[in-house]
Amino acid sequence: MELDDLKQTWLKYDKKLSDNLKTNRELLKKTNLDRAKSAMDTPKNYEVISLIIGFLFLLYVVTSTIRFSADTKFLLSGTLTSLWTIIMITLTLGKLKLLTNLDFYNQSVLNIQKRLARIKKKYLQYKRFELYTIPLFVIVAAPILAKAMRGFDFFASPLKYAISFVVAVGIGYPITIWIYKNWYDKKLKNTDTFINELEKFELNEQ
Repeated sequence: MELDDLKQTWLKYDKKLSDNLKTNRELLKKTNLDRAKSAMDTPKNYEVISLIIGFLFLLYVVTSTIRFSADTKFLLSGTLTSLWTIIMITLTLGKLKLLTNLDFYNQSVLNIQKRLARIKKKYLQYKRFELYTIPLFVIVAAPILAKAMRGFDFFASPLKYAISFVVAVGIGYPITIWIYKNWYDKKLKNTDTFINELEKFELNEQ
C-alpha cells in the first residue's frame, strides 16, 4: 500500500514538473516573441510617419507646381519632384506592407526568419535607391521649394543654388544613414537575436 502511495505521489510530482516545464517554455516563447514584435514596432511607426509626411509633401509640391506652372523651369522642377515623391511613397507602402504582414504569434520560427530576411533584402534595396537619388532630388526640388516657400528664384543665382545643394546633401545623407542604423538595422538585428534564441531553445527541447 505504501509503495502504491509512493508511486501516486511520484506521478503527481512528475506531472507538476512537466506542467511547469511546459508553462516555462510557453512563457519564454511569448517573452521572446513580444520582444521581437516590440523591436519591429519602431520601423513600422517610422514608415507610417514617412507615409503621412510623403502625402503632405506631395500635396504641397503639386499645389506649388500648379501655382508657378506658367514658368517652364518651375513646372519641370515641380513635376520631377512630384514623380520622385510618388516613387518614395510607393516604396514606403511596400515596406509597410512587409512589416504589417509579419505575424510573430501564428507562424513557425522558420517562417518568421524567412520573412525577416525578405524584409532586410527589400529594405536595403529601397534604402539604396533613396541614397542614390538624394542628390537628384535636391537638384530638382530646390527650385520649386525655394520659389514656393521664399519666393526665391534659384535659376537666377547659380552660386546659391550650388551652395544649397551641397548643404542639403551634406545634411540629408547623415540623417538618412543615422535613421537606417538606429531605426532599422539595430531593430532588425535585435529581432533576429530574439528569434534565434527561441530557435536554439526549441532545438534543445527536441
